[in-house]
Amino acid sequence: MNPKTILVVEDETVIRENIAEILAMKGFSVILATNGSVGLRLAIEQPPDLIVSDITMPVMNGMDLLKNVRFNKEICNTPFLFLTSNTQYSDWRQGMELGADDYLFKPFSIDQLLNAINTRLEKHRKIQDELNQKVEWIIKQSNNTLSHEYHTPLNGILGFTNLILSNYDFFSSSQIKEFLAMIEVSGNRLKKTIDKTVLFRELISLSPDERQRLAEKKTEYKIKQHDIENLVRDISKKANKPTTLNMDIDPATIYLDENNAAAIFTELIENAVNFSDTNTTIAVTGHVENASYIFTVYNRGRGFRPEDIEKIGPFIQFERARFEQQGSGLGLYNVSSICNLYGIGFAVESKYGEYAKITISFNIE
Repeated sequence: MNPKTILVVEDETVIRENIAEILAMKGFSVILATNGSVGLRLAIEQPPDLIVSDITMPVMNGMDLLKNVRFNKEICNTPFLFLTSNTQYSDWRQGMELGADDYLFKPFSIDQLLNAINTRLEKHRKIQDELNQKVEWIIKQSNNTLSHEYHTPLNGILGFTNLILSNYDFFSSSQIKEFLAMIEVSGNRLKKTIDKTVLFRELISLSPDERQRLAEKKTEYKIKQHDIENLVRDISKKANKPTTLNMDIDPATIYLDENNAAAIFTELIENAVNFSDTNTTIAVTGHVENASYIFTVYNRGRGFRPEDIEKIGPFIQFERARFEQQGSGLGLYNVSSICNLYGIGFAVESKYGEYAKITISFNIE
């Protein structure tokens, strides 16, 4: 087994060399840096298993080093241990808010240093094991779900196309038009699955730096009742499910790019249309309350079980085998991910077998 690599960033020569000697004696591989700037370069060039850093240093201090580490996609999850002689709460809190894993206060003993390092490495190992298990599960689920969601409409497209080409002279124009309409339905289903999958992969691949830039970007999007009405009509038509609509939308301007806004509104309306009972009304409202715009979609139908609300995630479809519904299980997860990225409120309220109500709270200040 390869030894764990510890990057020690400390401007005081005696402390830096003493830590290096102790860690080397305990079987660690050690990289040394005299300030945060050098430490950041070495961390990028030779990603360590853990970083031990002083706070007060020339050129780049420990806080700025931590900030840059957390914003770098390749090393952002590296455990980070601060060394400090400053016991002020404000400094401790600042470090924790930036993502420090622990503090070790000077002077410290050899046992305290080794215990802190080993504890953080073990905790990180457990987190990585859990993450790897989750990734493996998502890959397995995505393979199963997406294979079905890609192949089913694709088989429809190829099947009807082959039918037309092989028997073109025997079909009337009205029959061919009917087949083409079925091809369009399959094509729209396939496109929807691809769009949701692409959005999912874009969201999970964002680095911390990219996430911060997007969250701080002020792009205006105007909510209009006419646009929401058209969206409901379009979705109902494609789903071949006539919808009675009760709508009360106040116009407003929110701060969200058009693509992500469209993804939120489309998914919420699709979810309501697809899972509402026949001959029931879907209610869509939007109102300003204090510094927020509260957008709510309500439908009567199957709804969610309490345990399902807690499990909303990628490629998860609740009771799919029982109800045989279509879909990739990405829609609501993408909505919750967008909301999390932009600091938008996302809440699901439901009584199983009766109704579902999803509320989005946009900050409009």
